[in-house]
Amino acid sequence: MRDFILKLGPGLIFAGAAIGVSHLIQSTRAGAEFGLILIPLIILANVIKIPFFEFGTRYSASTNQNLVQGYKQLGQFPFLIFVIFTLLTFLIIEAAVILVTAGLAEQLFKTGLDLNILIILLFIFSISILLIGKYHLLDKLMKILVTLMGVFTLVAVCFAIASKSVPVNFALDLSNLQQASSLGFIIALIGWMPAPIEVSVMSSIWVVEKTQQAQSSFKDKLFDFYLGYIVTAIMAILFTLMGALILYGQSFPNGAVGFSVALVSMYTQVLGENSWLLISICAFSVILSTNITLVDAYPRVLEQCYYNFFNTPSKSMSKVYWAFMAITVIGSTIIVSQFKGDLKAMVDFATKISFIVAPFMAWLNLKLVCSNQMQEQHRPSKLYIMFSKFSLLTMVVFTIYYISHIL
Repeated sequence: MRDFILKLGPGLIFAGAAIGVSHLIQSTRAGAEFGLILIPLIILANVIKIPFFEFGTRYSASTNQNLVQGYKQLGQFPFLIFVIFTLLTFLIIEAAVILVTAGLAEQLFKTGLDLNILIILLFIFSISILLIGKYHLLDKLMKILVTLMGVFTLVAVCFAIASKSVPVNFALDLSNLQQASSLGFIIALIGWMPAPIEVSVMSSIWVVEKTQQAQSSFKDKLFDFYLGYIVTAIMAILFTLMGALILYGQSFPNGAVGFSVALVSMYTQVLGENSWLLISICAFSVILSTNITLVDAYPRVLEQCYYNFFNTPSKSMSKVYWAFMAITVIGSTIIVSQFKGDLKAMVDFATKISFIVAPFMAWLNLKLVCSNQMQEQHRPSKLYIMFSKFSLLTMVVFTIYYISHIL
């Protein structure tokens, strides 16, 4: 069992990165606003994205290179497009995550601090964790926090179903989906379900990092990925059920703190007021872990982009890493100061960007695992490639449909 646990890592870090804004906010809102009608769509989004997240782990497990290095070997054009997309999206995504983190922190600690000051303190704490423990500590934290949040959410859903005091609504009401505003939310929901596809690049970096910490087989690395992915998919469904069972028909507050209070109260309604502290700590810890993960991951990705762009030897956590860390902190703090009064609008904007970018990222990952860079025995089967192409086509159709409705 000890050896089994030690082999886990990147998959659960992936789960820690995913079980954040997409689950706590978007999945819960899906249940609260639409009941159970969006659960099939959530399942579909998780299924069609499986190959493209898995390809990140598969490629790195086979080649011991991260996806950024792979993109560069595909050619200058796809590599530059990826770099541009990353530069355009990383600040808004991190801003959305840190804003939710600050809201849950204020809900828990009642600091009374200005939100911008609280955000700066959270960034300082996150960077300190990375300085103290680097990947090793992040690896351990994810194994604990993801497990805790999963157990609490599963128990809360069971209590909600069993409790006669909870207004259970299993009606599949299609009328809400006919509204124009619903399309925007559905696209935002899919965009980060279970996570932005850019996280596959982060996963590939974590796989290489884990390999340097402890050796494991190709099959072990894929098993680690699938375990983390399945956990994120189940958690998305559980959060949607929580929203449908407890908050159906209610609208979440726009402010980060107001939303956090509503989120925690969703648990206390079924688990009792005595559970408030434990749930608050757990919810805050999970979103904080997401923030720590992204604060580390984006500078790592951009660092790799820098070294591959200038064709210089790659160095882990170099001066370039810390420069991008500073840009991430300063840039996202500025963005939050403009959006802090409207959490939902900020999150929807970030997730819609990820939705539009997803087909291109998926195509790059598919192209890589079918290239000569992969060892023959590690390439996906023909059947899996066919499924991947079908999934990619589905994503393209959804994207074209959405763009045609907003133009």
